Order: sequence, then structure tokens, then C-alpha cells
Amino acid sequence: DTAAHLSEVLVHGEDIRRPRDIAATQDVGALTAVAEFYARRDFRVPSRTLTAGLRLKADHGPFAAGRGAEVTGRGRDLVMTMAGRREYLDGLKGPGRDHVLGAGGPARASLATRPDTSLLPNARFRIGAVSAITAPCRTFRSRTCPTTHTPC
Repeated sequence: DTAAHLSEVLVHGEDIRRPRDIAATQDVGALTAVAEFYARRDFRVPSRTLTAGLRLKADHGPFAAGRGAEVTGRGRDLVMTMAGRREYLDGLKGPGRDHVLGAGGPARASLATRPDTSLLPNARFRIGAVSAITAPCRTFRSRTCPTTHTPC
């Protein structure tokens, strides 16, 4: 599925850019495709589970999905939150925002209390002999991993 591959590029690209304050503009069409994909199913993260019972709507794009209390924001913030990156919650607003923070059950609680990418144990897949989660640290010689925010 193209949206699945695109989600890997968008999400992990943001994981690398954000801690380094590297600005980037994502394509609205790409963000919409990934947001729709995440809203339809749990993939590598429980994106559908995290947003069940919520109405998600992008401020600057055509994405809208779900029913319930509304959560709005930029497409990037919606996608990154659905991917389990809690630091993007600040870019969201609406009466449903607090439900994403943990009021709706164990999956949502995990978003509020666990490290950003540890929502699923199988998220730590391996590429050759290097963990994909720690690869950015070694590649960019950072003192802190941009994904897990732990010392490298």
C-alpha cells in the first residue's frame, strides 16, 4: 500500500527534523493519504484505536474522518499524533483533544504515558544489524535519539 510506505517517510522524516529545528513543508495530498490510512486501520501503531470515537479534521486540507468529539489541527499534527508522537498534541484543538491524551482507554493512555514510539513492541524492527529506532542517532551523531528522546 502506497500510503503505508508514505507514512514511514513522513513520520520518520519528522522524527529526524523536529529535534534539529529543520523546517519542511509536507504535501497536503501526501498528508491526507497517510491520515486516511491511519484513520482506517492500525498499522505499525494503533492509530485507529487511538482516535476511535473522535472526529478528526485537518484545518488546511481535505482530511476528515470519524465521528464523535472533534479534534482539529494541521495535517502534520494529526498524522504525527495518530502515529503516537505526543509532542504534536500541542498543535491540536477541539473538545476531543483531551480524549487523545488518555481519557478513552488503555491505548490512549499509552500515548500520554509511554515514550513516543513505544506504543507497539514490534515498532523496533531491524535493518541489518542496526535498529531502525536508533539509526538516526548514529547517522546524525546526536546525543539524544530524535525518536525515543533517550541518550544514544
